[in-house]
Amino acid sequence: MVLKNSFFTGLIALLAVVFTLSGCLEDKCTAVRTYVKMEPIFVTAEQLQESVEMLPARALEDPGKIYVYENYLFINERYKGLHVIDNSDPTAPQSIGFLNIPGNIDLAVMNDILYVDNVLDLLAIDLSDIGNPVVVGKAEGVFEDARFYTFVPGQGYIVGYSATDVTEDVQCDDPRFQDDWWFGDENILFLASSDALASSESTGSSNTTGIGGSMARFTISQGYLYTVGDASLNVFDIGNPTMPEHTHTVHLGWGIETIYPYEDKLFLGSRTGMYLFDNSQPSMPVLMSEFSHWNSCDPVVVEGNTAYVTLRGGNTCDGFVNQLEIIDVSDISAPRLMSTWPMDGPYGLAIRNQTLYICDGLSGLKVYNVLDQKSIELLSHDVRMSTYDVISLSDTHLLCVGGDGLYQYDTADKNNLKILSVIPVQ
Repeated sequence: MVLKNSFFTGLIALLAVVFTLSGCLEDKCTAVRTYVKMEPIFVTAEQLQESVEMLPARALEDPGKIYVYENYLFINERYKGLHVIDNSDPTAPQSIGFLNIPGNIDLAVMNDILYVDNVLDLLAIDLSDIGNPVVVGKAEGVFEDARFYTFVPGQGYIVGYSATDVTEDVQCDDPRFQDDWWFGDENILFLASSDALASSESTGSSNTTGIGGSMARFTISQGYLYTVGDASLNVFDIGNPTMPEHTHTVHLGWGIETIYPYEDKLFLGSRTGMYLFDNSQPSMPVLMSEFSHWNSCDPVVVEGNTAYVTLRGGNTCDGFVNQLEIIDVSDISAPRLMSTWPMDGPYGLAIRNQTLYICDGLSGLKVYNVLDQKSIELLSHDVRMSTYDVISLSDTHLLCVGGDGLYQYDTADKNNLKILSVIPVQ
């Protein structure tokens, strides 16, 4: 009996220890985890029917693409519309108003006609009276396959996501928190670390066509409008400016991001490489070759026989490489890598007369002399702003947009850029 009592006493003591350790393990099985909560931005069917009209000027909140047409500057407010600015005097830009366009991200202008995306539709807007723009044409449903917008009944189209950094205690055994990303309730996306969502814009080719940045999905070249979706290049005949006609689609691989016209060629950036098109017949661009690289976000610009490509890694870019690639495109059927240069987290870029401007994300704006593509020289580095995209208007005038707003520079001295003006994010 004494032995039995001793056994039960020992068993109870052992169980007490087990439960105590279990409690301790449970207490310790938590971790502080920081991640990004990406909440969907919806545009409802009712909002798509809202009037496209000029509203009073408003402050920048979430700037995206930038575009210059004659003396006017357009700054996209993601998924909402365009800030229209008189930039006749770059030292004192004057806001004209805000052009309300639900779901808008991309734009291009030719002969006073503004072409914009309105989620699934392409709109043509007459800007001849800049204070009173008028929708004069529409091509309905042309981006339904190209842009892959998700429709959620009762809520509308998901046109993007707003990011919020979240820090909280989580259970170590929660399988979701071992992944780089996952979906929660209400279509909320979670990323394991922060990385800004990218958009796009590109350069025009005539004195009646506007100029955009390297992050473009819309561009105009030789009288045709070109747009890229996630997996395709789309051609629009705008010979009748108020009736854009979708005439041709080139189906490509996944992850197409940007488009850049140069002379009679088109260069498309994707997450897996660069596509090179012969566009000598602008109604029917012909794919000549593909230059492959690591999975990364990658805009491209071209000058002469040289293409400059920035690669950015991170959760939304499916990669880890951050670098500049310089590529010989003298033979577009056989592009050849000449050199690579490390970067911190590059976005858009611009090239003019062998001076290369790179938006290196949170690291700011970098200026390089690329006369010798195998030994480029850093001329200056402005760390005062986070950068997204850049447009070089001349040897002495540069525009750069980022999370802090829009900066205009005097670039006469490449070693010492001077700020002309700033339109800040409020």
